[in-house]
Amino acid sequence: MARYLYLINDGFSSVSSRTLIFIMASYRVHFMPIDYFRRVGRSKFRPIRDTYRYFLTIVRLAAYFRPLQVFMPIALGMAGLGLLKSLVDLLAFRTLQESDIILLLGGIIMGAVAILADTLALHRQHDVDRRP
Repeated sequence: MARYLYLINDGFSSVSSRTLIFIMASYRVHFMPIDYFRRVGRSKFRPIRDTYRYFLTIVRLAAYFRPLQVFMPIALGMAGLGLLKSLVDLLAFRTLQESDIILLLGGIIMGAVAILADTLALHRQHDVDRRP
């Protein structure tokens, strides 16, 4: 766990972050019920801000451990939307629009980023596995 310590954010979602890190790093996670005392005082939870920060933590950890699963759907969505829009524009206007090309190229670039990020993640994991 010490090798992933820098990934855990300071704050209320640290338990969730640790659980997600263990799952994404392919460790087995087992739920153990524990006794706990009811909280005393007022909650510091702020629904909008804390939910946003938690969502960013999940995306960050997913991009760290499994970047292909984060970036490739975006790439395929952009390229698919660009292809669909290109077909509609070709049929309706008999020409391609700038937005068609931007979407298609954006999808291709995002796909390249996905593959590069996945390669770097595999290389990093290979280095982590070789450490004593």
